[in-house]
Amino acid sequence: MIISSDPPGATGPDARSAPPHCSSREERGAVWPALTAAFLGLTTLAGVSLFADRAEGEYLVIGSPFAASRDLLLTIAAADGAVAAAGGFENMMVAVSDKPDFAARLRAAGALMVLPVPRVFGCGVDVSRGDAA
Repeated sequence: MIISSDPPGATGPDARSAPPHCSSREERGAVWPALTAAFLGLTTLAGVSLFADRAEGEYLVIGSPFAASRDLLLTIAAADGAVAAAGGFENMMVAVSDKPDFAARLRAAGALMVLPVPRVFGCGVDVSRGDAA
């Protein structure tokens, strides 16, 4: 008599090692909480950056993704500004200036994008007091 540990109805050598499978509907359902959290986080960040108190004369300057950081430094210098902080990428820097038309000067000097930095996320440099370089 042969005694088998396989459950009734199982046949073949792979009957014991077959992993349980989730349906594709269950897998898709697991993505929704992550997408919802990402959407709410980005919406909150956008809202804060649009409506928060801005650091006067302080801008996030984004240059070409294919250019070196030296090129962005030259762009900021050409607009009569100074670097307050480096961004997470080579083509991003926070620049300050006491010139009223600093954002327009950055764009004219070749910056791809110029965004005002909210005081919440910025360095908090008050250029009106002369703290900037």
